[in-house]
Amino acid sequence: MNHNNDTRAIAEMFADMTDIFCESVDTDGLHMLLTYCLEASSLDAGEIVMLPTGNETPVMVRSDRSLAPDAEPMPYLAQRALSTLQSEFSVIGNGRELVCEYAFPLRVRGAALGVIRLTSIGQTALGEHSIAVLQSIADIAATTIDQTHRIQQAHSLVTQLQGALDSRVVIEQAKGILAERNRTDFPSAFHEIRSIARREQRPVRTVAADIVAGLAHAS
Repeated sequence: MNHNNDTRAIAEMFADMTDIFCESVDTDGLHMLLTYCLEASSLDAGEIVMLPTGNETPVMVRSDRSLAPDAEPMPYLAQRALSTLQSEFSVIGNGRELVCEYAFPLRVRGAALGVIRLTSIGQTALGEHSIAVLQSIADIAATTIDQTHRIQQAHSLVTQLQGALDSRVVIEQAKGILAERNRTDFPSAFHEIRSIARREQRPVRTVAADIVAGLAHAS
């Protein structure tokens, strides 16, 4: 189905882009994005490559759902789109029919999160309007993916900070218990907790939690 002249269908597609990755970024969502791109362009096949965000490996999904070899190099046109942050295309005649290739960077804030690559053999080359629509789809998807990543990172940070705060509270409670029990000050109480943790090769928080739990059981 070609949406080139169907404004409503394109608008609905843009709206769907914000829903696909609203909670997580996974291969199912990438496959859905790729399906939308193929429907919008009426091209034969394609793939999406997501660049690693850290020590992760690149994620690639293909329209035929085949697995790419780990060492497979990224096609030149896709690399060029990642470099220029612009839509790139190649139309070559092989003597009998046209071989078309397109690459659309998933760009946000001057950087690329990945690239959408579409190909066809024996089909008419896409016009400027179709290429602009596909790049818009890529841009909206990239913005949504970026926002989802940021929300996940913020949530992870909040969880880490809450864990650190909880640990601090437990340690302070344990220090108070030991200080009162041993008639000593807080620094000495903490030194005792740390000594126990080192001797038993356990985290300080775990030792502190045991001390607090022991008081709860005693009461």
